[in-house]
Amino acid sequence: MSQSQSGRLWGLVSVLGCLVIWEVSVRQLDIPSYLLPPFSDIVIQVSQNFPSLMSASAATLSAALSGFAIGTLAGLLLAILLTFSPVMRQSLLSIIVAINTVPMAAYAPLVILWFGVGMESKVVIVACEVGFTVLLGALSGLAQVDRRSIDLLSSFGAGRWKIMWCLRLPTALPAIMTALRLSTVRSIIATIVVEMLGSYLGLGWTLYQSVVMSNFLTVWSAILLASVISLLFFASVAWIERRVVFWQ
Repeated sequence: MSQSQSGRLWGLVSVLGCLVIWEVSVRQLDIPSYLLPPFSDIVIQVSQNFPSLMSASAATLSAALSGFAIGTLAGLLLAILLTFSPVMRQSLLSIIVAINTVPMAAYAPLVILWFGVGMESKVVIVACEVGFTVLLGALSGLAQVDRRSIDLLSSFGAGRWKIMWCLRLPTALPAIMTALRLSTVRSIIATIVVEMLGSYLGLGWTLYQSVVMSNFLTVWSAILLASVISLLFFASVAWIERRVVFWQ
């Protein structure tokens, strides 16, 4: 068994062990279900409301993926542009960092006011959340290139775009992929927050409605599905990273 397979096996055993401890502890300590229900009850609730929960999960995942794609593209393009223009980087980076210091959830009411309670507001918030993360990661990676390598390519007649494509982007790939992995979970969180503040679809809306109706099993069911979606999203990007950044 390889080291990676052993790590995955131990990870699975750890998760199963935590679930068993959760189930046994809740039942033995007689913890009220509205505080913490047994895990088996949550699974039963998911199975009983499977169609509606899957529809909500699909709406959340669709908005998260759309915003993730747009944010990734925008962050990469802006990072390349700022790398080409040091003057623009000095003038804009401080503004970008200042905006990013405020959690995107704080902007959600304004975005909902501007774009409504549909898909657009969720995509905008997620795109901003992901875009800032990818931008900062890409800028850090693009700046790690050895100056002597740039001079060598320039001596062979390579222009700025050739150097960017053949040298800077491959060098920055590990940092970019790390930013993308971090963005997977943040995109799901941002989508759910916007759905709770103003939406008629998604896991966030399901969470809000369930809390209002004191249906705590459905609350935990939505949390469980959001966790599963985040883990699968993270694992997918990590799998792509292992294929793309194969030299690490």
